[in-house]
Amino acid sequence: MLNCIRFEALLNTDGDPDCPWPTQDPYRRYGAEHFAKDGAIIWFEPLPPMLPILDSNPKLPPSKMPDAYSLVLDLDETLVHYSEHDGMGSYEIRPGMQEFLQRMHANGYELIIFTAATQDYADWVIDQIDPDRLIHHRLYRQHALPWGPIFVKDLSRMGRDLDRTSSDVSGGWWWKTRGDVEDAVSVGREQGQGCAD
Repeated sequence: MLNCIRFEALLNTDGDPDCPWPTQDPYRRYGAEHFAKDGAIIWFEPLPPMLPILDSNPKLPPSKMPDAYSLVLDLDETLVHYSEHDGMGSYEIRPGMQEFLQRMHANGYELIIFTAATQDYADWVIDQIDPDRLIHHRLYRQHALPWGPIFVKDLSRMGRDLDRTSSDVSGGWWWKTRGDVEDAVSVGREQGQGCAD
């Protein structure tokens, strides 16, 4: 799916002196040679890329519950909604989030957060929304793979059996690799929907 999407930087193509964008993208984008040349466009700001640690394998420690299923969740737009007002950032907890985590934990799921957010922000939020420490593991932007202006969460690198792993794809790009089959998906979630929706 990723090679069917055309990524384009916002550029000053008209020579407008008031335009904040450069005339060309000044940065090399990882995977740019695989971007589609036509089709639907996803525009992005030509900001410096925040590269992950590519040689860092986010393989998780062995599960303490070897027979459990793993449930991988995104943070933003899945468990919380982040917004900024007058330069101040805040987040809202999705309706039903606490009950959802408690129910999944009670059913024996290994709960994993895999977010494209930076670790300092993600830890700040997770520490507040999960006071009972129901979430077993956390993976961050440095564990994702850059693909142009987005970060793909490659679940095959976690060290879990993908046949026993479920993920919520609403919060971004997930990549599951089984043998020669690669599947990347993205699904949107409307603001205000709850975890049970």
